[in-house]
Amino acid sequence: MWNEITSFILEYSIIADLIPPITSFLNDYGLISLFVTSFLAATILPLGPEAMVAALVAAGETNFWGIVLSATIGGYLGSVTTYVLGYWGITKVTSRFSIIDPQKYKMASDFFEKYGAWSLLLSSVPIIGDALVFVSGALKYKFGMFSFLVFLGKFVRYILAALFFMYTLGGF
Repeated sequence: MWNEITSFILEYSIIADLIPPITSFLNDYGLISLFVTSFLAATILPLGPEAMVAALVAAGETNFWGIVLSATIGGYLGSVTTYVLGYWGITKVTSRFSIIDPQKYKMASDFFEKYGAWSLLLSSVPIIGDALVFVSGALKYKFGMFSFLVFLGKFVRYILAALFFMYTLGGF
């Protein structure tokens, strides 16, 4: 049934015209594009690196650890960027340009205060994750523990994403 749905969508959609250039791009720059997407998604841009993982697997990328490490390192470095913004006190700039919603900042700040550093394991969770990272920087939380928890959270996230898409899309 999935094949029929996919065939229908591709046959009657503009998406069909986009697939060859996207596949070509992924074949040429696959893991690099995943790294960049993960980096940008871990800053404050609303991107979904899981879609890139799925696209890479669909394009024939079978290097499991390449996918996991590329996404994890990109995501971690993006989170470090967000941490540094919080650490340097760029709260006024980010709120002025609506980069981090004040309501999300307050929610993340309360969550971080309540659950402490372990809340950074949720840095990969959409909506609150970027704000948690920003808050940990604003609170000048220890960088070593921040790094360990954020890297671990992202590592687990991308292991699960890669396993899921490789299993469902036939990458194994």
